[in-house]
Amino acid sequence: MKKEILTLGIESSCDETSAAVLKGGRTILSNIISTQIPVHQKFGGVVPEIASRKHIVNIMPVIDEAVHEAGVELSDIDQVAVTYGPGLVGALLVGVSAAKALAFSLGVPLIGVAYDPKVTGFMHYIGQKHCTAFETLTPEGLKSEIDAALAAQERYDVSHLHALAEENEQIARKLMEE
Repeated sequence: MKKEILTLGIESSCDETSAAVLKGGRTILSNIISTQIPVHQKFGGVVPEIASRKHIVNIMPVIDEAVHEAGVELSDIDQVAVTYGPGLVGALLVGVSAAKALAFSLGVPLIGVAYDPKVTGFMHYIGQKHCTAFETLTPEGLKSEIDAALAAQERYDVSHLHALAEENEQIARKLMEE
């Protein structure tokens, strides 16, 4: 009997962080959603920067809970699917980064998913042949992408940015104390 594929789906396109584990592409074993509605309510709408920062805090606990509730181990996951758009750029970046890291560390394919606003609350898998933002990345493809990014990073001296960031942080702290 053929093993049914386990997919970890990650969604972070706006103000909710969610993760689900699917068996065979149709059976939902878990679906965890962390909402940010109370955080954004006082502003009268979603504040993109706040949403992105909350995703950073929520993404791994949500994924951990989804895997635990599904009754599987992270090592059982056969592929990782992630929303790549449309949505808030910073929010999407959090989900895509987490998905890339997980897919790479597990040695499984990464699949781009387009959020379909017509089907509220669900991700619409558009298939690896139709992904426009990125094709399904194999573990080898992810390694190649990471190697290229590291090589590009070595060409630029960014050490001065750390000192600048520290200086800006000190100024911000002084302003907050006043």
